[in-house]
Amino acid sequence: MKMRGGGFFVKPLLEVKQLSKTYGGHHVVQNLNMQIYPGDIYGFLGPNGAGKTTTIRMILGLVRKSSGEILFAGQKMELLDDPFAQIGCLVESPGLYPNLTGRQNLVLFQKLRKQRDPGRIEELLEMVDLQAAADKKVKAYSLGMKQRLAIAIALLPNPRLLVLDEPTNGLDPAGIREMRSFLKKLAARGMTILISSHLLDEIEKVATRLCIIHEGKGVIEAPLEQLLEKHRDLKIVSPEPEAVYKFVTGWLKSRGHAAVTRLVDGHVLIESFPDDSAVLNSAAVQSGLSISELRVQSSRLEDMFLTITEGGDAHVGRVANGSL
Repeated sequence: MKMRGGGFFVKPLLEVKQLSKTYGGHHVVQNLNMQIYPGDIYGFLGPNGAGKTTTIRMILGLVRKSSGEILFAGQKMELLDDPFAQIGCLVESPGLYPNLTGRQNLVLFQKLRKQRDPGRIEELLEMVDLQAAADKKVKAYSLGMKQRLAIAIALLPNPRLLVLDEPTNGLDPAGIREMRSFLKKLAARGMTILISSHLLDEIEKVATRLCIIHEGKGVIEAPLEQLLEKHRDLKIVSPEPEAVYKFVTGWLKSRGHAAVTRLVDGHVLIESFPDDSAVLNSAAVQSGLSISELRVQSSRLEDMFLTITEGGDAHVGRVANGSL
């Protein structure tokens, strides 16, 4: 649970506990934990083959889990009468009827769900910005329009959670911008969204909470703003960078920190600086070193992601244990 304004606690809408999937003795997903709260745009990131799609398929019941629990609003997913009334999803290329119009596609899928609500169809066409193209055949739609129509279909039963696996795949820059704007608009309406993507810049622009999976294991999960603040670099400018580098390396070690320190273009860079820059500055000056500038730089999501996923098992272990 987490505390919201007003001092009350909010339970996760979707919670994954110690989720694992094994194929032939190979752990594709191992002891994964996730908490997605109402109103989150939850970014789910990892390199190719990390286990993202398998995890999403387990959440949706499309792949049987080996062990662990998946809870929706506190209830085990397998006990829900109709999970797809609660969870809308787009996990593959849109399965649309190209010779029907956008409106006709929505009417057809609504009938397949044994629903009849013309007002809901008009509401969704407005929500996904397809009113003007509603009566055009889908084969004339751009890929971005098809993606939005597929999401509208997923939203027909008015679910509480929307799950999107790589929704911007194949979109041009304009289509990606449209999708970003659309997701923000959905979130503003109160929709909770789980989005898996390899476009880190886009996730950074829309996500409120983040999970990074690496080799089947969740290595970090937290609010995005908190992660970026925690993974901040410290740039030290000095007329004697080599001496400062030697001092800083020893100073960090003496305080029990394992931060990576590098000489870059004549200045010292401490990755994911774990301490107080004012304390470091004072210690350096007291040691007779000349410091021209100390600048804290918040990491971009891409930098943080690469540090975590390319830093080897030792680095991943420190992240998972909360020491980075």
